[in-house]
Amino acid sequence: MTQSLTIDQIISNLIHSVVVGQAHLVVAVGLADSDPVVLAAAAVFFAMSIDSHLYSSQMHAARLHDRTRGAVTINSLLKRAEKEAGAAKYGTAEEVRESIASSKARLSKLAVTLDALTTRRNTWLAHTDPEAISNPVKVAELARVSFPDLQRVFAETGSIVNEFSRLFRDITVVLELFGQTDYQTVIEFVSEKKCEQFRQYEAEFGPAPFPRPKGCK
Repeated sequence: MTQSLTIDQIISNLIHSVVVGQAHLVVAVGLADSDPVVLAAAAVFFAMSIDSHLYSSQMHAARLHDRTRGAVTINSLLKRAEKEAGAAKYGTAEEVRESIASSKARLSKLAVTLDALTTRRNTWLAHTDPEAISNPVKVAELARVSFPDLQRVFAETGSIVNEFSRLFRDITVVLELFGQTDYQTVIEFVSEKKCEQFRQYEAEFGPAPFPRPKGCK
């Protein structure tokens, strides 16, 4: 039960979901935008990697805004902060309540995306709804969530959690997983290897009948 947790535990858990979910999204977007020639070198591996990171990112985003009763979410943080407003060590009760009101206003602007994310979670990600099979086009439209949508969800949610972390713990966190872009090293290694193969082929046989990686000379 959420009530058995301290507000510090709630904040720490939400920060973890923001950081990890956002890192999964960074990798998914980065891989999806990589050189198609490089991705084709291991098409199944890269396609499944993109899909897996996107799945994990969406699940973390959905978890942050889960509507299941008793779940640890951004809304349970707001309720706890309101209950313990006078106990904030690094802000007044009035400042806490102002932050709660501001947070609710910010979340209301995400309502359409959060509704779609909840639908996606309940029909495809956590469960398979029969209508997702019988009428996938309709469900896909109701559950449409884009990369920018997820980026906004993590950015806004992370900013809100950091605000209450400041008020109750005097701590704000850099919401970025160290090394989250190291997938670029793998892309560079594969690109260099493919470029080497391209040059060797042309040196021996002439113009290559297959595409070269970007930047390969």
